[in-house]
Amino acid sequence: MKIDSRAEIPARQAWRRGQKKKSHFLSTRKAKGVIQTESGLEASFAFGCDLHPKVKAIRPQPCTFDLKSGRVYRTKAELITKFKGTGYKPKPYTPDFEVICFDGRRLFVEVRHSRLLKHNESTLLLPNIFRSLGLELLIVTDQFLARDLVHNIRSLHPYIQRSPTDEFLRNLSSLEPETFRLEFLLKELGCSQIDVLSSIVLGHISVDLRAGMLRPKSVGRLAHGEKSHLEIFPL
Repeated sequence: MKIDSRAEIPARQAWRRGQKKKSHFLSTRKAKGVIQTESGLEASFAFGCDLHPKVKAIRPQPCTFDLKSGRVYRTKAELITKFKGTGYKPKPYTPDFEVICFDGRRLFVEVRHSRLLKHNESTLLLPNIFRSLGLELLIVTDQFLARDLVHNIRSLHPYIQRSPTDEFLRNLSSLEPETFRLEFLLKELGCSQIDVLSSIVLGHISVDLRAGMLRPKSVGRLAHGEKSHLEIFPL
């Protein structure tokens, strides 16, 4: 279902009436229009891509592969229709995302809860299948997108289009200690949450996003515009 005229047509419908799982509608800087995902984990991945400095764009449900032939189709319906009544039974698979990086690299991503992998272990074979086709597929699970990391992704995402004040940046650049707790900035420099969180997004401050939920006690470092702490996924 295309839910936004600006969005690209997904290769398959992410959610159908009567299903217990909830669909998630969201807007990101790196996908066209409002997109639909099948789970909160997929939504968190999309938000993480917005923060990731290597990611140029993402496409949800980008295309459908016939894993038997290795051929790619615009939609799952197109694949099924093509072979209907022929006796050939294709094996359709639609990745959750296609990720396009600034360096030109393209890869497909399957976002899956680890408990579901136990009931469908064939998913673990997908990276090798794609490799045989000269393509790359990454499986991202909730073990990688752990609770604290997801919390931090969603905490930072609203500040992507915000900026710290010039006064705060001047005070930050004059700090002698390279390492500090975020509460030092809030209390001693009298800065705002917008200053701190937008500075993490822009690379003025580096924080280990896997070390725990972002709090005043979290340790920050002067990053001088370097954004490797935002490389949330191994792309």
